[in-house]
Amino acid sequence: MAESILKNHIKSYTNLSEEELTEVLSFFDCQSFKKKEILLPAGKKCSRLFFVAKGCLHLYFIDS
Repeated sequence: MAESILKNHIKSYTNLSEEELTEVLSFFDCQSFKKKEILLPAGKKCSRLFFVAKGCLHLYFIDS
């Protein structure tokens, strides 16, 4: 389900062929997270981007 939402989102901004779209989607990994689950612990450097297919993502910056 989430992959089809991402696919439709990408198609709405580009004119990729199905082959090109399949290649782009190969760089994504579909994951599910539980409510209130921490995706990145404090002090860790973020090296990923997230596409939220359903729900909400809270983002906090802590400035020391």
